[in-house]
Amino acid sequence: MMTLQQQYASDLPYLMAWLPLVLAGASVFSVDAALRARRRQRSGGYR
Repeated sequence: MMTLQQQYASDLPYLMAWLPLVLAGASVFSVDAALRARRRQRSGGYR
């Protein structure tokens, strides 16, 4: 029987590779873009 840690161990390198892109890199899929869209939605479309 595999433990949960063994099941996710092979996914860790992929997570580490995508982490910089998600946090700051790719313009569409970044945290910055999500925060910007959320801010724009709350302000009614104004910057």
